[in-house]
Amino acid sequence: MPLIPDIKLPVKKQPLPAQSIKRPAAKPAVTIRPPKQGRRWQWPHWFRNHPRLWKIVASVVAVLLVLGGYCGWQANQLYQSALAAKSDFTIVKAAVAAKDFAGAKIALGTGTAHVVDAHTASRRLWPIKWLPWIRTQFVVLDQLLIAGEHVGAAGQPLLDIAQQVDDVVGDESITANKIGKAEREALLQTLYESPESVTQAQAELQAAVDALKVLPTSGVAGPLQVVVQTVQDNLPTIEAAVAKGLPFLTVAPAIAGYPEAKTYLFLLQNNTELRPTGGFIGTYGILKLAGGDIEEFKTDNIYNIDNQVKDTWNEVPPPALQRYLSASKWFLRDSNWDPDFPTSARKAEEFYHGELDNDQPVDGVIAVTPELIHDLLELTGPIQIDGDEYNADNLTEKLQYQVEIAFYSEGISDSGRKAVIGKLASELMERVMDLPQSSWDKLATVLITNLEEKHVLIYSKDATVQQLVREIGWDGSITNPSGDFVMVVDANLAAKKTDRVMTKAVDYSVTKDGDDYIANLTLRYKNDGVFDDFTTRYRSYLRVYVPEGSELLSSDGYLTNDRYLGGEPTTAETEQAAAVHKTVFAGFISVEPKTEDTIHLQYRLPPAVAEQINTGTYHLYWQKQPGTANVTATIDFDIGQKIAAAATLDETAEIDNTKVHFSDLLLRDLALSIELK
Repeated sequence: MPLIPDIKLPVKKQPLPAQSIKRPAAKPAVTIRPPKQGRRWQWPHWFRNHPRLWKIVASVVAVLLVLGGYCGWQANQLYQSALAAKSDFTIVKAAVAAKDFAGAKIALGTGTAHVVDAHTASRRLWPIKWLPWIRTQFVVLDQLLIAGEHVGAAGQPLLDIAQQVDDVVGDESITANKIGKAEREALLQTLYESPESVTQAQAELQAAVDALKVLPTSGVAGPLQVVVQTVQDNLPTIEAAVAKGLPFLTVAPAIAGYPEAKTYLFLLQNNTELRPTGGFIGTYGILKLAGGDIEEFKTDNIYNIDNQVKDTWNEVPPPALQRYLSASKWFLRDSNWDPDFPTSARKAEEFYHGELDNDQPVDGVIAVTPELIHDLLELTGPIQIDGDEYNADNLTEKLQYQVEIAFYSEGISDSGRKAVIGKLASELMERVMDLPQSSWDKLATVLITNLEEKHVLIYSKDATVQQLVREIGWDGSITNPSGDFVMVVDANLAAKKTDRVMTKAVDYSVTKDGDDYIANLTLRYKNDGVFDDFTTRYRSYLRVYVPEGSELLSSDGYLTNDRYLGGEPTTAETEQAAAVHKTVFAGFISVEPKTEDTIHLQYRLPPAVAEQINTGTYHLYWQKQPGTANVTATIDFDIGQKIAAAATLDETAEIDNTKVHFSDLLLRDLALSIELK
């Protein structure tokens, strides 16, 4: 074994040629990530680098949160206050029905306060009211709340009056006849001294009506739409009560003879023989009222007063009465020739005093048609007069037969043949005074309906009373509104009672011709009668009242007289009724039994109406002739300009682009308003 081991020095390897070296394939780089922990959102770097912008956004978010909380709180206040108001008003309604007027006043006060709170909360929700759909809902809500505030303010004085009235007539079984004189005068005194309170209430209620008139009808949420529709359906009734019912309370005592007794000339106008203010005056009378009591009511045949002066009376009748009635003198029975009732009433009073040659004071004139008697008989039930029963169904025919035919066979003189009318009227008045308090609401409805439909007309010589009755529209005066106007007036001249079988339709249209506005009025008269004791050919002196300054372009259908008397076609005559600011187209017409005739007028509307239309509005007032009940009015308006809105007092007219169409039975005056786009 060698002492020194073998030592092998490392041998340096020679590099291989480049082409012979083999390298392992390259592996992709591996990224080492930290353990996965849920991703966290980070502000964009541009935002992190602008801290001022961050503060602005934070402020906006804070403001939105505050506004959201504020609006939510106010909305809750609004909701809770509205609910409380609704509950209070429900209590008011129940309390009034139970005649607990003190409780009603308390509930009305708290209810009104809740309405005010709700309205305040609504105003504070201004931050969201600008949003389109929401804005519409708040318009409805705010207008309802405004109306509620005004109703609450109006209710307080009215409840005070109601309480005082109830103190006198609280018992439902009590009748007017059972109320003592002192109590009746106390009641009338309450009403007589209430004009200021009533006027205040009327102003508040009118403001409520005005608020309800501007409610939007489209884009309204379902629950609110139900409320809007209910309001729209009842608004005409509410408005009529405000405009007519309340003011009448202030004049009722004076008319009823408080504080001073009143004497009225009473005229019964038979509307089956139509005359300008309602019908032929076949019966007149004197009605004395004092403190609500009927001190005197007597009637008489109109011929008994006219015939006694037939040889000495020298009043000259209007030309139409001379020509078509062969009248040589003008008597009380024909005194209602002017369709303006105050004018005819003054003429009737003049003739009454002149024919009787007396100076009995008359404080006014009251005229009625048999329609009122018919409606009262429906309330009172049948009445027995001299063994005959008169009821609502047979009144016209039976009364007419009695005074025109039966009286002769019963041995009654001509002067006494209408005594039955006086007996019937007196008995009817007693029956009405004996109606229990529970029926007074129906009685009020009958009276107001007949006043509205002009079967009752009132003229007072007391200027204050007359002004109020005129404003209400119960005095039968020809109105003078701005805009267009139509009034068709028939005067039955020797045509017996043929109006009872006449059907009348009036079509009215307005079109444009260049710069002019042309009106076309077509009247269709149908005579369903025959030649008998009560009906014959229809003979009428027809007058059409239109705006002052209207120009007649053409007319047809008028006659110079009856055809069997040689009458020939002629044109309407133009007259001026300056006192009422109207132009009148007049002429004679005649319609044979079982035939129908047409009368047509075409005229240019005056500049005043044209100017109104050119400003974008058109207003038509169609005044009903008193006593009529069978006239249909149809209106068509088309001047080639698109219509924005069209409505009457009672309902909306039909609109088709540029056309407006409306048709209805003319039971009362008609007012049509059209807004052009």
